[in-house]
Amino acid sequence: MERHRLGNHNRNARPDTAPIVRRIFQHREQGESLRAIAGTLNAAGVPTKRGGDLYASTVSYVLKNPKYKGELAQTFDVEGVKTEAESLRIVDE
Repeated sequence: MERHRLGNHNRNARPDTAPIVRRIFQHREQGESLRAIAGTLNAAGVPTKRGGDLYASTVSYVLKNPKYKGELAQTFDVEGVKTEAESLRIVDE
């Protein structure tokens, strides 16, 4: 699964990634485990960035990533700054 490349100033949701992210959130809302979601997507042939299988840890990363909810978090020294990034929003909270 591709990550948003913020270092390259790409601050828009990727159209090829968005449907996969939505599916992950939908499966989780239906109560599926991380492992079950990964298995379902692997069985469906959902592509990953490197062409391998999805794992529960990958699914967890997607579910915890604030960018998919339209939030950007940056840390400067010790303080963190949280800003809205609607162009990255793929799912609602």
